[in-house]
Amino acid sequence: MISICIPAYNCEVEALVCSLQQQIDSLQLPAEVLVLDDCSPNPIGLNASYAAVRLLRNEQNLGRARTRNKLMQEAQGAFMLFIDGDSEIVASDYLNRWVTQSNNMGGYSCCYGGSIYQAEAPPSSHLLRWKVSCQKESRTRIEREN
Repeated sequence: MISICIPAYNCEVEALVCSLQQQIDSLQLPAEVLVLDDCSPNPIGLNASYAAVRLLRNEQNLGRARTRNKLMQEAQGAFMLFIDGDSEIVASDYLNRWVTQSNNMGGYSCCYGGSIYQAEAPPSSHLLRWKVSCQKESRTRIEREN
């Protein structure tokens, strides 16, 4: 089973969760989706019920690292896939490609798939993270290795 772990803070996760649930269903994939709200000012909720999804909430803000560690403790799957709550699935075969890749890891226990960020700058409240992310994370594997 795959545990898809989604740390989230003050963002909408409905579209992300819906996309994941659709891919889980179409692949008949044994998976769970764990969404952990890191004590957002307005608690994150889901408008629909999803068979594979558990929505959890921290009683106090733990930050990115401790929230991810908590998700790892909650996960029941043999494999874990982390996706940030403000992410969007842009490929209809995303989970299928991830499963294929994880089955061919050749002894590696961790892999990083990269990120694609929006081309236009976000509001000023998210500008610094966007700039750093574009410079550091939106790089090819070869660029990251050099």
